Amino acid sequence: MAKLNVKLKLKITLGALIAIAVLVFLMLVRMSETERFVFSRDVYVETFKQLGSNPYDGYHADIIDSGTKVASIYVRVDPPTSNLGYVNFMFSITPYERTEIDSLSLEFFMDNNYVTMYLETPQGGWPDIEFHRSSNAKGVVFSVEDLGWFGQSTMERDFMLVQFSSRNYTETRITFNMELSMHKMTLLQLTALKAQAFVDITIPR
Repeated sequence: MAKLNVKLKLKITLGALIAIAVLVFLMLVRMSETERFVFSRDVYVETFKQLGSNPYDGYHADIIDSGTKVASIYVRVDPPTSNLGYVNFMFSITPYERTEIDSLSLEFFMDNNYVTMYLETPQGGWPDIEFHRSSNAKGVVFSVEDLGWFGQSTMERDFMLVQFSSRNYTETRITFNMELSMHKMTLLQLTALKAQAFVDITIPR
């Protein structure tokens, strides 16, 4: 009788452990499907490099995870196209190696001046966008909390910087900050990859 009780207890314990393991696995699968990441880690963003000798050729940087390039960033400020003083600022990011970008935040500011920028109207179907003044009211912030399927391919956004308004800018450079979150498209998507980068860019005159 004692041996039967021990065997029964072992079966009950084993059954409970299996049930717990299955439940945990199902919870992880559900988190993966809804992209509720359990873990996060920082990835390395290379220093932005100028492409070509002309400062208006643009700047490029790769995002590296464990020695593998998972995304690349390109930014460019074009010379003014009219006497109105509007300057085009182009931002582009491309994911690689089955990486999906989930959220994105861009901030533009200058050291001693207010930044005036406009956002080119996104194409239809874009997710909800936040475009507003920064907390100190001097800069401008563009952010998307959930990029959806847009985060699986190259994304490009164009901004119009007002170089000359009622007052001339004294600075010749604008600082661009970026924060983003992405993940690898694997069977279990449990880890968010975080990246931060910034670059000072010459404003055309």
